[in-house]
Amino acid sequence: MQDFREGIVVKPYERLSREQMARLHEASLAILADPGIWCYNKRSAELFGAHGAEVSREEGSGSPCWRVRFPAKLITEAIHKAPSRIVLGARDRANRLELDAAVPRVYFGSGSETNVWLETAMEEFVSAADPAKSRRLPSYTTR
Repeated sequence: MQDFREGIVVKPYERLSREQMARLHEASLAILADPGIWCYNKRSAELFGAHGAEVSREEGSGSPCWRVRFPAKLITEAIHKAPSRIVLGARDRANRLELDAAVPRVYFGSGSETNVWLETAMEEFVSAADPAKSRRLPSYTTR
């Protein structure tokens, strides 16, 4: 008996170039370092702080809140510690899914996800009731 569903091994299609992925990664590291994230759970904030993140109490938010900033080194170390292979469990072992970074597999199921990207552009919208009023809002196009 097999330990997991076999799936179909495919040649990966990369939507982003290596340069685009590197730029996205660098931008993510910059955002996580500053401004960081807001954390509304004290225990989580403490855990982040205990493992190398910079944590400070946010005042005036109305709720207990902490600003958590992650140094790039902390994120890089976490990425390197992440496993390259995991198995998603199922009640029936034959339905488990193996996710392996070295073997790109596709699994077919009932389809809970879609393969759509949203392109965002800011557009000027004018009020139908009062043409003197306008507002810039994002509009989305599927790709």
